[in-house]
Amino acid sequence: MAMGAVVYIRQASPTNISERAATKITLVCAKTKVAPLKKLTIPRLELNAALILSELVKYVPRTLELDNVETHLWTNSMIALTWINGRPSRWKDYQQNKVIKIKDNLPTARWRHIAGKGNPADCASRGLSPSQLVNHQLWWQGPPWLNSSSEHWPINDIKQQELP
Repeated sequence: MAMGAVVYIRQASPTNISERAATKITLVCAKTKVAPLKKLTIPRLELNAALILSELVKYVPRTLELDNVETHLWTNSMIALTWINGRPSRWKDYQQNKVIKIKDNLPTARWRHIAGKGNPADCASRGLSPSQLVNHQLWWQGPPWLNSSSEHWPINDIKQQELP
């Protein structure tokens, strides 16, 4: 088993031509880690992948000297998403510590859910060979809807509710 994260830069320029022609998606960096020998649950592995993603996304704008970057992040784990979008004090120590690190890395980031089949990070973590990756559309371009404006992206937010 492995965990993976991938970062894209989406450049959209206003134009009168088609929306797709005005948007450029560039894979900037990716990271994969082999799961630890100590067995972790799938949700914990997904939370670790989210932490890896938050570290990459924190690193990329600084390295490329980008200011005021609108940041959107996706995970294919509804459980990890619930942990990330919830108050860290509600979770057990392991989840709490990871969520605090994620929120420290990216305090204003918006996290959403992405279906597993549409998650490009899974391309890295499921062990595709270099020959398979070289022409893999999802890997190089991200999900097709990323070319559309953000109001057309899938809405899979989790609404947090406090129970009495």
